[in-house]
Amino acid sequence: MSFGKLIDAAIIERGLIELNPDIHLDAATKHGEWHPHQNLRQGVFWHGQHICSMDRGLVPEFKVWSVVNRLTEVGWDEADKEDVTIQTRSVPSTDPDYLCYALKIMANENGYSYRPDGTIIKYTPVAYRKLQGRVIQVGWRHTFEKIINRNLPGLDRMAIAAKFSVDMMRYPIGAPHELHAALLEE
Repeated sequence: MSFGKLIDAAIIERGLIELNPDIHLDAATKHGEWHPHQNLRQGVFWHGQHICSMDRGLVPEFKVWSVVNRLTEVGWDEADKEDVTIQTRSVPSTDPDYLCYALKIMANENGYSYRPDGTIIKYTPVAYRKLQGRVIQVGWRHTFEKIINRNLPGLDRMAIAAKFSVDMMRYPIGAPHELHAALLEE
């Protein structure tokens, strides 16, 4: 697993303060706030206003997520596997999704059937799978992007790139939910 370029949190703090002396990093409790991960992260503040979170210790370039074993929908191609179960949902004609499901039945899609009383049964194959959990470390790219987006004096993309010798023109790609996760989730 690659964490990209690692930067020590003390170097990031010192560099940000050199670029803008009104920046300070503190635990949320010093500002009367509580953060569930304050032993792993600290807040980046500007004039006492919280800008974003930043990791403590060695900060990876990219986010690190936990892995959790969670019940999730799987494809019909996995329906015969031993660990897969089929969940059912009754959809009465008064349900807002009824027409949508009726159209799926007419299109012969897997997972839908009518009962004699007109209720639609939606079948969903589910199984426990390892999935992305919560963010464990936010990474310095996240922290820098959040700071840049606040348009604070001395803390633009070029100044941060020069101060920390990093390429701040590098940008994540992917579907909208992936970009949201890469840039905004803490």
